[in-house]
Amino acid sequence: MEIELITAFCKLVECRSFTKAAEQLNISQSALSHRINRLEKELDARLITRYRGCRDFDLTRVGINFIPLAEKWLALEKDTLSFNKVQDICTLKVASIETISFALTDLYKQFVFDDFSENRINLEVHVFSSPQINDEVENHNIDFGFIVRPRMSKNLRFEAVFKEKHYLVGDLGTDKSTIDVATLDPKKEIITDWSDDYLTWHDYYLGRRTDNLIVADTASTAVNFLVNGGWAIVPRSAIDFLMYRNDRLDVKELKEGPPDRICYKVTNRVPRSRIEKDINYFEERLRQYLADRDMYL
Repeated sequence: MEIELITAFCKLVECRSFTKAAEQLNISQSALSHRINRLEKELDARLITRYRGCRDFDLTRVGINFIPLAEKWLALEKDTLSFNKVQDICTLKVASIETISFALTDLYKQFVFDDFSENRINLEVHVFSSPQINDEVENHNIDFGFIVRPRMSKNLRFEAVFKEKHYLVGDLGTDKSTIDVATLDPKKEIITDWSDDYLTWHDYYLGRRTDNLIVADTASTAVNFLVNGGWAIVPRSAIDFLMYRNDRLDVKELKEGPPDRICYKVTNRVPRSRIEKDINYFEERLRQYLADRDMYL
């Protein structure tokens, strides 16, 4: 099957218009229609439904289901064309949830600033949610993911790599080193969803609160409200970031804190073959990094 047929289909899906797709492909609309017809003939299936007398069209169910396969086909074509261009330098695609990205920043810097000579690796770093990372790894768009919510999947491999305590942070105004959060003003709490175990502990120990100050989805959002008595319970990986943004924050131990949060490494069971050696090297550096910081389980 010719790649130009796949390209034509993907461009049509992207533009949702024969006119725009043809313009971007630098071909006529009739040529675009011809390519779509050839693709449908080779697949022996109707991909789009055209409407006589107008320019609109709809994707058929087969057409919708064909989109992921077509996109993978184009990605494979791109990798094939670039195969011999950069054989000596690998790019690993890594993603993590926001707070874990804070904990791994120095590891990423090693690959950016250190010279590993024969083991040179470029990193492409992303910050996504745990569900999105699982999807991206499963679809081979990401090589490594660091998450707190694994899921059942025959295509993914999960490994618990480190755990971290939770601490109380905020504008607390007290000299006590350990605090029972049940004694704090619930209307000043910034609630953030750190993990399923954390939410279970929170609902059990503090109850399902509706009168809290705010529900924040990230540490970047929460830090803006840690003033005027505001407080939050956060994992260790978030503290350095919060203190960088506001060095006047108090950090306290919890009298009865939530269970330690576990970070999982997620990889595809069938990694990209070209980078298997580099994946192993990255894992070696990761193990050493965690060991140096006593971050192992």
